[in-house]
Amino acid sequence: MRVTENLMSNLVLSNLHRSRERLAKEQEKLASQKNLNRPSDNPGNSVKVLEYRQSLSELEQFVRNADDANSWLSQTDVVLGEANNLLLRAKEKALAQSTSTATKESRLAAAAEIEALASQFLRVANSQLGNRYLFGGQETLTEPFQNIEGQIEYRGDSGKIDREIERDLITINIPGNIAFTDIFATMATLRSALKENDAAAVRETIDDLDAGMVAILNARGEVGAKVKRLEMTEERLSRTITDVTKYLAEIEDVDLADTATLFASSQNAYQTTLAAAARLIQPKLLDYLR
Repeated sequence: MRVTENLMSNLVLSNLHRSRERLAKEQEKLASQKNLNRPSDNPGNSVKVLEYRQSLSELEQFVRNADDANSWLSQTDVVLGEANNLLLRAKEKALAQSTSTATKESRLAAAAEIEALASQFLRVANSQLGNRYLFGGQETLTEPFQNIEGQIEYRGDSGKIDREIERDLITINIPGNIAFTDIFATMATLRSALKENDAAAVRETIDDLDAGMVAILNARGEVGAKVKRLEMTEERLSRTITDVTKYLAEIEDVDLADTATLFASSQNAYQTTLAAAARLIQPKLLDYLR
């Protein structure tokens, strides 16, 4: 008889322990609002959660890279537009002063204007995004175009700046020695020709100014194509992030209504088991006291 009572006591205590564990598990889910609070809760789904989180981390890094690339390229396009407008104004001056109707005085006045345009062009060519120079190649912290004893010299390099987006590399920069080839020399030549009242020399600079504008327009076309590509990529990344986040939530997040119901059921089961244990243990204690 004593053995049977011990078996019953052990069974009740075992049931009580399991009920308490189920109750604690449902309570933890309600508190964390997560189905998985440790790998042992569901090893298979825990592996999937790790994979989804790794994917999200990579996707979010690609989005940050794309945002940085888009900012760089968009600012580059704006600056190239300003540079093109300055060259267009310089060409208009050259055309007007290359005719026989122009005078020495008008050419001297135009020379002063070209000098001002050249100063503006220098400022534009040294444009920055934050603290990074756009046209210095990989030398983003060094002013790329510098006035050295009256001569504009390029102090950047020809290095590319790449961003990884969806495991592809996209080059976001155009080095200044490519974007603005010989433009400063052309502006200097035009200014000297105007000061010297040399109409023929003024006319010779027009083709060089055209070449400079063509180079800038080609660069803007390249930049525009990359911006369009980035916009499409960012849209695709956004959709993929939404999908992966949804899949992760389906595995990891609890249904609060269902979990609350399970918690209430587990609580009732625990209370019932606890009451049964009390009814069994109390008589045995009384028998022992007698």
